[in-house]
Amino acid sequence: MGNITYAFKKLAKKRVGRLDKKWDFDAQSAINSAPLIADVDGDGKKEIVFGTKKGKLFVLGSDAGIKWFYDSNETVDEVELMFLDVESMSSIDAPPNVADINDDGRNEVVFGTDLGMVYVLDDKGKLLWKFKAGGAVRGQVLLYDLYDDDEIKIIFGADDNKLYVLNSIGKVVWKFDAGSPIESTPGILHKDKPFVVFGANDGNVFCVNNKGDLAWKFKTKDKVFAEPCIDKLF
Repeated sequence: MGNITYAFKKLAKKRVGRLDKKWDFDAQSAINSAPLIADVDGDGKKEIVFGTKKGKLFVLGSDAGIKWFYDSNETVDEVELMFLDVESMSSIDAPPNVADINDDGRNEVVFGTDLGMVYVLDDKGKLLWKFKAGGAVRGQVLLYDLYDDDEIKIIFGADDNKLYVLNSIGKVVWKFDAGSPIESTPGILHKDKPFVVFGANDGNVFCVNNKGDLAWKFKTKDKVFAEPCIDKLF
């Protein structure tokens, strides 16, 4: 079972460094990524947002009460089932992301699954739209104003070798073929304009400009699946 445990440091009348359990929550499925802490609904209070191997996205309050959840399981045909692991095909393997992507003054929750789906939900858990990539989406979806025009883009890699950039209604702006599955979370290198940096399973690290053109790539000796760390000195 997947358990989320919330612990805090008791400083009063207890020695420094001791952690006491306040609550735990059984998601009834494995939790493969770190939870995201964010004020999803704009009420001034932080929520705990996470996905499970069975494809459920939970939003909990600070007392572990379920504010809402979304079940991302999709119906697939018999041919697709031959190539999928039924137990994990809707698995949410990276933290969701939260931002106001459509400039309506309210946050949206965005996440990807092993089935290759990217979902955008409103702050109450209602599906706004979804997008089907050609392969599993295992990195966190990046939400970023890629053109400095106050319009957030949805940026992610997939197992179909593609880096995708979508607009706020789920239309493809551009995609880049890395020639290898992408499981890493993209990062932004901001010089005179933003560049997207990400790793691929063949060991290459790519830097792509905001039009989808390759700026450079660097070959490592092994699979790159972590998010790049980009220093502000750049």
